[in-house]
Order: sequence, then C-alpha cells, then structure tokens
Amino acid sequence: MIVVISIDGVCHEDVDFKILPNLKALADQGVYTKRLRTVFPSVTWGIHTSVITGKIPGKHGIWGNEVYSHAKKTGFAHFDTSKVDINAVQQPTIFEKAAAKGKILAAICWPLSQGSPHIKYNIPECYNQDDFDNYSTPELKTELLANGMEFGSYADWSIDKKLGPLQDDLTCRITEYLIAHKQIDVLFTHFLIHDSYQHLYGINTTETVWSLKYADSLVGRILNSLMSANLLEKSHIIIMSDHGHEAINKFFDITSFLKQQGICENSFKYSNNSGTLFLYFKQDKVSESTFIDLCAALEKHEAVEFTCLKEHATKFGFNPQLNLDTFPDIIIGMNSGWVINDMRGYKGAHGYFPETHPRMDSFMIRSGKSFLKGAKEELGDICDIFNIVEKLLDK
Repeated sequence: MIVVISIDGVCHEDVDFKILPNLKALADQGVYTKRLRTVFPSVTWGIHTSVITGKIPGKHGIWGNEVYSHAKKTGFAHFDTSKVDINAVQQPTIFEKAAAKGKILAAICWPLSQGSPHIKYNIPECYNQDDFDNYSTPELKTELLANGMEFGSYADWSIDKKLGPLQDDLTCRITEYLIAHKQIDVLFTHFLIHDSYQHLYGINTTETVWSLKYADSLVGRILNSLMSANLLEKSHIIIMSDHGHEAINKFFDITSFLKQQGICENSFKYSNNSGTLFLYFKQDKVSESTFIDLCAALEKHEAVEFTCLKEHATKFGFNPQLNLDTFPDIIIGMNSGWVINDMRGYKGAHGYFPETHPRMDSFMIRSGKSFLKGAKEELGDICDIFNIVEKLLDK
C-alpha cells in the first residue's frame, strides 16, 4: 500500500523529533527531507493540487484557495465543493495515473478530490455538511454511520477551528477503518489541526506545539493500523506538509486604500489568499496607466512586498490563459506580519511568496522498502511527490 499523509501547516523549522516520536521513527527508517520547497501562493488548495499533479499552480490552474469569476460575477473558494470539483484541474492527476494501473484509491479529507471518478472511497475536504453528504462515496458514508462514526458532525468540526481535534480524530478513525476492512492500494489522508491552531493561537505557542504532537499521535495510530493488518512492512509511507506559517499582527484595509486612490468599491473585487491578495477589476477595459499607477501606489505601502500585473505573471510560472475568467488583474504579495482586515483575530498565516518567506516551506518523510534507510536530504520540492508516488505504482 502507498499511504500519503498530509499534516497541514507544518513549517520545516518546527519539526522537532524530540517531541514527535512517530515521525522520528519513520525518518530513522527512511528518507527525511529537511526542507520541502512549496509553491506560490503557499495555500492549501493550490499546494495539494500540486501534490497530485506534480505541477505548480501556474500550470494546473488552481491559483489559490479563493478566486473571483468574471463570468459568474462572484467570488468562490476552491473548498466550496458545490461550486468547483476536480475537473477544474488542468493537468492529469495521480488519481488518474493510479486508476489506469488498476489501483484502488481512497482519499479522506483531501482538498479538491470531489468529483474524481478514480477514487473508490472518497470523502473530500468540505465545510458544509450537505457537501460532505453529496460528494462523499455514498456506500462509504452509509457504512461509517452504521459503524457509529459521527459523519453528520464532519462539517461542524471542520468549520470551528477549535474543534479541529475532533475533525482529525474522525479522519483518522475513517482511515483506520479503511485499512482494516478494505483492500486499498493508494491512500491519501489529510490532517488540519496544526494549521487551524496556528491561525488561532500563532506560531510556536503552547497550543500549537500540542497540535503538532497530536498530529504525530494520529500518524502513530495509522502505523498501528497498518501493523495490525499486516501491511506495514509492505507499505510505502509518505508524510508531508503543504506550507508553514508566519506570525501576523498587522492588517491592511485594501478597500479603504483603493478608495484613497480614487477607485470606487463597486469597481473591483479581491480574493483573500492570506499572504497574497488577488485583485480583480469588473470593468471590461481599464487603462494600462491605471494599473501601473495603482501598482506603484501599492508598492509604497508598508504592507506590500510586490505587485504583479497579469501580463507579467509568467515570472511566477503562471499561465493566465489556462483560466482567464478567474486569473487576477493584479497579484499582491504581502510583507511579513501583514494580512488584510478580513483576518483580524488570526495570529498566524501563510500564502506568502516562499522565496522571500522561508517559513512557508515544509518537510517530507518517506519510508518503505524502496527508500534508503536513515537518509537525509537538505532540500526537496513538493511537486516531486507526484513523481515519487507514480514510480511506486509499479512496485
């Protein structure tokens, strides 16, 4: 079995094996990548899509967590399961590759897995109980309820970040159940507690240290399940994270700023991707000089690290032609500590440009008979996970 476990929000700098015994055991038995370069924007939905395609967001078309549609005249989030599914991905996925080789797949709480015909046991990451009910594999949902699992609480436990331990415990119990009772060749599972707690409590706090230790215990439970099913020695296990976090304490009022520049509130929309903002103009025609002047004004503000116009987006690897409807007119990269007003009350955030914000990078551990034992890599790339899993499909 190939098991891919994503522990959301773990910065490479925060991996301390002294308090993470299960991760340490896997690292000792396999390959530990100390720093895994992530993609831009460094947000969950774009990154996890990079994991399953091996491509950066600029090539798979999932620009970030949130975008705006000119055609529909509305913003939407990629975690809004009712508005977008895996068909939005502009590259072949590892799900397709595995299914083509006759492999049986499961994905539990995995971002943007909804709508995939290749996953036999599928519970996409959602934030609405109707979406959990409508887009999860019906037979699996029925079976889990019959076995006493609180499937009807998944959304409540997902929405309230303080209830993250309950959400991840349910995800873990479902993963354990599948290992014990189903024949699965490739399993993807996703834990959110550490990301949620950093948003709520900040980085390296008592609460977030606990949340990382809790995530480690969930990994231990999955390892025990594999051992009980006599699968551990036959399995390849990949533990990864998508991004880290920075502490935040400053808030940018983008609406007030644009008003000061003479741009009325009805003429634009923005999408919040934490350390990155996507700015969209509703008018069909905006002069080039307006964009240039606005970028210059933005870059003078202490909140802004850089701006990038649509026509220059290739320098970040973006191809706007993949989806012009949702590609922003201006990409705004935020300086450390800054997010927009929407995130008041949060103490940690991600989404920043990884090359200038090293805490956005994560880590990876891979263990199994195909990997070297006790090896260490200083640097890796998150897009490589696709290639690693693809090669394992032939083992």
